[in-house]
Amino acid sequence: MSAETDYAVPPGEFLRDWLEETGTTQQGLADDLGVSRKHVNTLLAGASLSPEIAAKLALVTGYSARWWMKIESQYRADKARIAQEQRLAESAADISPKVTTYLRAQGFIHNTMKNPGAMVAEVLAFYGVATKDALFARFQRPAAAFRQQLVHDVDWQAVSAWLRVGELEFKDAQAGLPAYDAARFREMAASLPQLSTGDPADYQHQVTERLRSVGVAVVFVPEVPGCRAHGVTRWIKNHPVIQLSGRGKRDDEFWFSLMHEVHHVLEDPHEDLLLQGPADTKDDPREMAADAYAATALIPPGFVGRLVHTVSLRDVETLAADIGIAPGIVVGRLQHDAIKSFNWGNGLKKQVVGMM
Repeated sequence: MSAETDYAVPPGEFLRDWLEETGTTQQGLADDLGVSRKHVNTLLAGASLSPEIAAKLALVTGYSARWWMKIESQYRADKARIAQEQRLAESAADISPKVTTYLRAQGFIHNTMKNPGAMVAEVLAFYGVATKDALFARFQRPAAAFRQQLVHDVDWQAVSAWLRVGELEFKDAQAGLPAYDAARFREMAASLPQLSTGDPADYQHQVTERLRSVGVAVVFVPEVPGCRAHGVTRWIKNHPVIQLSGRGKRDDEFWFSLMHEVHHVLEDPHEDLLLQGPADTKDDPREMAADAYAATALIPPGFVGRLVHTVSLRDVETLAADIGIAPGIVVGRLQHDAIKSFNWGNGLKKQVVGMM
């Protein structure tokens, strides 16, 4: 959003400058325009400029009627905007500072609490809504199924902002996106974890392109503080959209989150992908099924028995090579299953940053 002034300049101010520059009196202008001096006074005081008067001013001043009407239009728009910002300023304190800080860092808004009304107006524009009531309704209804850490409270404004960035990213990614091919996606899904053995920067791109080829959009959106989301799946314009945050920034987290969302695309009805609250997500059968799918997709049942016999880092690398996945994923599973402590083997995990 471009910078806006905090004042509005009526056409009368320009007309006053013209009078001073030319040495014309108000009565002289009234005579030349064929109107009363009172009419000129009202114009100088900020009265609305009609197209008829604009046409007359064009003949008298040499500035076109289009120019005068442009000044009038800008004045009225600035007045309305300033009045709106004054009203919106009252809502600024109700918007999470974590959200506004994030949106500024990502370049979506530019104003701060030094100009609260303008800041709220930018937030409204980010969401594509026109009123504070519509904005807070968006805060209250982030509708999508996503995997999140449940040991912390969730900031629903942060969730809403994170989801909105994903929507905007999808708008950029949807050009040329083919129709969703469920059969090809199901066939492709099983082989996706094999990409994990490569460099994270490479396989993020490879995942995006592979899924794109079957009509699935993947967007990477940095986490909004307080959102605590790893990933989300939803359908936009008949396309499944998988959104990942990179929370944790390790390859075991990335791949588990990705395969969790893959399950949602494959198995859950489009209209049922609803956001689960932090108190009940653990018990949601859809979330439990997605977790089970991800665990099996990464470490198939035939290899699970070897986990308890994995003692050394070399054992991890051998098991990972036999499965065809990155060693960090095996470390993550060992830690999750409490076979190893959460500080064991982390050197085998790869940082996943790249597009995050």
